[in-house]
Amino acid sequence: MANEKAKGDYKHWVGAVPKIENWYKNFNFVLVESMEDLESIFKDKKDYYMAFDTETTGLDFEEIDLVGYSFCLDGKTAYYVPVYHFQYDGNLGEESVKFIYERMCEAKKVFMYNMRYDARIMEYYGYKENKADLDKRRWMYAKFDMSKVDYYDVSVPVWLADTNQKYPSLKWSSLHFLGIEQLHFDEVIENAGSFFYLNPSENEDTVFYAAADALCTFLLATSTVKYFTEAKHSAKFDNLMLYPLLHYENERIWLDGDVLKNLYIIATDRVDKMERDVYAMIGGQINLNSPVQVAQAFERLGIDTGERTSKGTMSVCIKILADLPKEYVEKFPALKSYINYKKTAKLISSYIKPLLKEYERRGYCRFAYKTTEVPTGRLACGKDGKNSFFSPINAQSLPKPHVKMEDVFDLGDRNLFSKKDNIIMGYKFVYSSYDEEGKHIIPDDPTYIGWVEGMDDDLNIRMAISPKMLEDSNDDEFLYSSFDYAAEELRIAANLSREPNWVDAFVHGDDIHKRTAVAIWGEEHYNRDYRKMAKYANFSILYGASSHSLYADSRYGFKSLQEAEDFYNKYKKALPTLFQWQDRLIYSARRKGMLQTFFGRPRRLRSYYENKQIGFANRSAGNTSVQGVAGDILKMVMIKLWKALFNNEEFKNDVAWRVAIHDEIGYTIRATKLMRILKIIKETQSVKLPEWPVEIITDPSVGWSMGRVYDFHMVEDDSELGYHFEPDLA
Repeated sequence: MANEKAKGDYKHWVGAVPKIENWYKNFNFVLVESMEDLESIFKDKKDYYMAFDTETTGLDFEEIDLVGYSFCLDGKTAYYVPVYHFQYDGNLGEESVKFIYERMCEAKKVFMYNMRYDARIMEYYGYKENKADLDKRRWMYAKFDMSKVDYYDVSVPVWLADTNQKYPSLKWSSLHFLGIEQLHFDEVIENAGSFFYLNPSENEDTVFYAAADALCTFLLATSTVKYFTEAKHSAKFDNLMLYPLLHYENERIWLDGDVLKNLYIIATDRVDKMERDVYAMIGGQINLNSPVQVAQAFERLGIDTGERTSKGTMSVCIKILADLPKEYVEKFPALKSYINYKKTAKLISSYIKPLLKEYERRGYCRFAYKTTEVPTGRLACGKDGKNSFFSPINAQSLPKPHVKMEDVFDLGDRNLFSKKDNIIMGYKFVYSSYDEEGKHIIPDDPTYIGWVEGMDDDLNIRMAISPKMLEDSNDDEFLYSSFDYAAEELRIAANLSREPNWVDAFVHGDDIHKRTAVAIWGEEHYNRDYRKMAKYANFSILYGASSHSLYADSRYGFKSLQEAEDFYNKYKKALPTLFQWQDRLIYSARRKGMLQTFFGRPRRLRSYYENKQIGFANRSAGNTSVQGVAGDILKMVMIKLWKALFNNEEFKNDVAWRVAIHDEIGYTIRATKLMRILKIIKETQSVKLPEWPVEIITDPSVGWSMGRVYDFHMVEDDSELGYHFEPDLA
């Protein structure tokens, strides 16, 4: 309850300005009624700034039409241009769209609020006559190329003013920063059903509503620019990555219907069996989706999760259950079965059914990214219930099967890629199998490489993501590849803290977790179990874990709080520079009420400190200092990839964006161009700054679907290419 109160008492870093009554009397709102009037507005205009906003018939970019647009040039007068209103004689049509696009290209800067929406409208509009081509890859046929417009998304500085405020809307921002309360959409359309059916010459609210968006966008740009300047490189990344991102989002990600149908059968059968098992263990039938009924049943069995809801009942949410010690879960079979039931049911409801629905609807999916949600600046991904252009799926949480290579043999001569023979880059793969005693069975054919996975392959959701680039691509024409960063967060922390143990380990290619374990216990006492504990600690302590949280974490196996405290103190003593850096961060954050990352991203923490959420604020300072940099690296890479590959005439038909999941980027790559493109991606995604001793490195995984990829790393050789890729056996 205390946390809820503190959350409710949160104060935005920037105080809201007083609401201005009758604010509209200070501005002009003009309906443009002819091309001559439109042209006269720009007569002799040079070195001008422009705010721009569109009005449409809906949200799905493949279905909607442009109704009109508004613009503002001076923060005083805003104009509305009707393009295509129903049965309205004053529509200025496509000629007016072409005219404003040319003016946008000439402007010093064009302010937009959520530019991905307006830019996507401009690039899609007017191409219904090319629908056959658009259905293949629509964005390649953009009519108004918005890459030629020097845009500035005003939602970026508005959000940077306080990144704890999730996706601030234009209406909210206008009221908070300007004191302007705009009309809401429902107030304007009333019974019309759509902006399309409004007559702008008869309904003055039509012009007022639309033009006010452009006006407020212009005013917000000038009143919040200081937050953009303050955020330095981070703000530039946030803004520049938006144009590439809108094209990455446009890509159709093709689905394998047979895989999805099979997943649904397996998962639903499994859930039914798990449900019956839980009923048998608790001695009766209850509603397993009722937290109250489940809590009561667990209490009768002597189960206590240790957490209570606001109403005082025991909490049985999956997040709480997942954090319970392994030994405690094993003690109660009903608890274990219920957890497995909930996890499988979640897979069905969040992934299998939505993906199957998308496959049946159109054969592909699209992921929508949120750029102003996560306070650290990381991308988020998730449902957009209003817009059927995107799929209602959170790609960031797609379960990932863990794979590891082993038993490499002399492979001989092999083709680069053959789906039929399970060959990638000359290496042949097979599932690892084991005999009755659990010993690994080596395949008779010495050209095989076995592999071990860490999750149930029957429910590998990623198998449904096809590698093909276009609907009519040949089955073996494209491969799926993903690049993720090796220990990215630890490398960032090493660069920022200059912890000598970590820096030296990374520079010399040593095992960072072994090096940490040796620093704690000494070379003579080192073993694999100590390495495992050091690995857990490297990630958890980096984000503010205490001895109490280590004790509560069943992975460590501590039998007492004192044992956890002893380990914590040894760890701290082994890496003194790391902890000194963290202490400086926290001290600075408390003194200033905020923290800025290496690239300049601000995290506002004052309100949390004032509300006595000191532990959360301290952890946020450490978390943001690392994850904020990781988020900026991803955005910087997305910008570079657009130039190097996706908008490069040489490669744009051979590679396509698929997904970004935290520090992982997925691609579809034409098999015949695989080696060249892998090299370009590796060079583009790797980050080595002059002031950083440790490089942020990445290597590819390659396979026949998102759920069947194998790790490789690049090595130098004497061939024409000067390098080749080999399986990663680490």
